[in-house]
Amino acid sequence: MGTGTFFNEHLSMIGATIAIVILLLYRLRQLPTARAVLYEAALRLPLVGIWLAEGEIGRWTSMLATLLGNRVPLVQSMTLARGAVHSERLKASLAQVERAVRGGSTLAKALDDYAAFDATTVSLINVGERTGNLAGMLRSAATLCQESGRERLKQLMTLIEPAAILLIGSVVGTIVIAVFLAVSSINDIPL
Repeated sequence: MGTGTFFNEHLSMIGATIAIVILLLYRLRQLPTARAVLYEAALRLPLVGIWLAEGEIGRWTSMLATLLGNRVPLVQSMTLARGAVHSERLKASLAQVERAVRGGSTLAKALDDYAAFDATTVSLINVGERTGNLAGMLRSAATLCQESGRERLKQLMTLIEPAAILLIGSVVGTIVIAVFLAVSSINDIPL
């Protein structure tokens, strides 16, 4: 009852506050630096971060595989594939990988040293370099990242579903309790 009364008395202030917050979020979303900061923060989250990082690695490996499959030189392919990555931190790591490859290192060794790629992806790239089928192994790594991303999304949805049910249940429960309190308070009104 007190919450309902507060909302009724301060409805214009609450509405203005909500409108200002929505406007600020909309403006922040349009700023590239703010978007980059939010994306980097999302990459550090426990479940979502791993999912986003796998997506980044999948995009990079897929782009690199396509470029190498079309006979673009490795270093130039790496530079172009880096453009498909959204994370500034990963772009910086991939730039270090490019410098190492230019210096004579293998791609797998440079990725293992400088980038945060998982061991499976690095192993696939290593096998691709040794067998001369780097583009094919990069495609396999991209497919593996995409499948892993789908599995993580399923896990995330599995976690979100019970939380959503609890949230909706608590909102409905609060409304039902408020209605019952309002109905029961009618009996307390003196005639």
